[in-house]
Amino acid sequence: MSKYDNLYCKLFIDTDIDDLSLVNLVGQISNGSIQNWVIVNKYSEIYVNKNDDFNETLRGKNGDGFLHSRYFLDIEPSLNVEQNEYIAYVARFLEGLWKEGCQAVAACDFEEELPNNGGYQG
Repeated sequence: MSKYDNLYCKLFIDTDIDDLSLVNLVGQISNGSIQNWVIVNKYSEIYVNKNDDFNETLRGKNGDGFLHSRYFLDIEPSLNVEQNEYIAYVARFLEGLWKEGCQAVAACDFEEELPNNGGYQG
């Protein structure tokens, strides 16, 4: 039985690296193949997007400042991936972004199961 009906995850990423460098970084961390702005691996498809709500002043504010991050990722699970396997993968991916110096916050139904509840690593 599935615990969550929706495994979509929106991941806000704040970093000053350029968009092409971010695509390459996401591909490296996720161990995925890059197809235009989409990174595909056995767990997910990750779409890299510039955030239309990016705001230089508001991006670092406590609370909801992450909404004004420079980028966001749309992460969709691959077909036939088990929920627990996918959630563990998103957790590892999020930690990988933090390790590379990106501020990243997850917005999804399962964020409480992610490290630091899916929020910035402190």
